[in-house]
Amino acid sequence: MHSNKVFVLGAYGQVGRSVCRVLLEHTDAAITLGGRRIEKLESLAQAINKPGRVTACFADACQPESLNAAFRGMDLVILTATARNCIEHVSRACIECGCDYMDTLETEDVVLALRKLEPEMQRAGRLFMTQCGLSPGVSAAMVRHAHGAFSRLRRARVATAFSFQTIERKEQVYDLFEFVVKNKPMVYRDGEWRRQSLSEDCVVIDCGPRFGRRHAFPLDMIETRGLPAALNLESFGHYVTSANRFVDLAARRLLTTLYRIKPRLGWAVLAALSLWLAKTQREPCGGAVVVEADGDGGRGGRSLHLLIDVEDNYLGVGQAVVVVARQCLADVFRGKVGVHIMGELVDPDRTLADLAALGVPCREAWRTTPLADGWQAR
Repeated sequence: MHSNKVFVLGAYGQVGRSVCRVLLEHTDAAITLGGRRIEKLESLAQAINKPGRVTACFADACQPESLNAAFRGMDLVILTATARNCIEHVSRACIECGCDYMDTLETEDVVLALRKLEPEMQRAGRLFMTQCGLSPGVSAAMVRHAHGAFSRLRRARVATAFSFQTIERKEQVYDLFEFVVKNKPMVYRDGEWRRQSLSEDCVVIDCGPRFGRRHAFPLDMIETRGLPAALNLESFGHYVTSANRFVDLAARRLLTTLYRIKPRLGWAVLAALSLWLAKTQREPCGGAVVVEADGDGGRGGRSLHLLIDVEDNYLGVGQAVVVVARQCLADVFRGKVGVHIMGELVDPDRTLADLAALGVPCREAWRTTPLADGWQAR
């Protein structure tokens, strides 16, 4: 008998497959694979199954009755499907079935939808963890870890670099495009968040040996929105870049221009071209999450560079999710109920240590000079 039971909804997607494999390797939980296509679930179960640990189960995020039947008896549900429109159905099923919840979704609308049900979650004593993964997720924990390395942290910036090499379908690129066109870039300066320009207000960030120094453009990420006030920072920004210069250009200018004319105009062509360039230009695989910070009384110097570097973006997300799932199943979050963003919930030092134990270390490099004056790249 396995003491814990975990349900992975959207198990046959790239993130879902990674989560399932890492769960099998690093927990003793019984795992149920869930989704709408039972033949895909059964095929995956056969491919990864260990005796008595993996089963397949039909579950449609938009059909509440199927969710209630599937979640009954589970300890934890991990949502890896891009089912943002069905969050209420999934949440209510978790509440009714008495199980905790995690998701790998990054948009603010998911957080807002979850918070509408927070009174019911609290009455049921259930924990709902959202925005789990590397970025969002571990990135906020890295900033909080950097805060503990200084007597006074003054400035920090976090960046995510990613490759299109491991993306399987152009529909996955659509999710990235939608995030870009709907995101309103912001940077924290002089005690307030300020609206920025995608085309001008970018910075140059050292993204490690895989990606090198790259121009990155700002985002507004709900997971790090409260960090400047909580950590008493003078300035802060959350940035993104890709290994594909065409994608960076398209994200900053072409996508937003086309979207003003008509939603999703030209996306099929742009997505196909992005994936083709990723393969033909031999861009680096994988991803990186970077934090650059400076302040007073640093443990090893004037400024700190933190780097998490992974060869497979999706595997890295799976490893980050399983680190938090293990903590949840071990009752680390005892007493925590309602909605919590992963990066704000977890203990940063423990989480980075747990991630390193799974083979994803956070590398620290101290420097004698502060971050370069000025945030804009010239």
